[in-house]
Amino acid sequence: YISTAFGNEIFTLTLFDMYGREIMNNQVNQSISSINLPSLPNGMYIYTLSNKEKMIKGILWINQNR
Repeated sequence: YISTAFGNEIFTLTLFDMYGREIMNNQVNQSISSINLPSLPNGMYIYTLSNKEKMIKGILWINQNR
């Protein structure tokens, strides 16, 4: 899951694999939002959360072998 908490702002969540290919692009428009990611293979991904005024970038590790 990816969880966000940004008040009432609308953000776009974009997820990329390590080759720079866009894997997902969703709008997040709730104050708290969770996005299920069960179909992604294990590995490292890059995400951006952005709107007209802000951009947040980060790295997401997926490990389905818990």
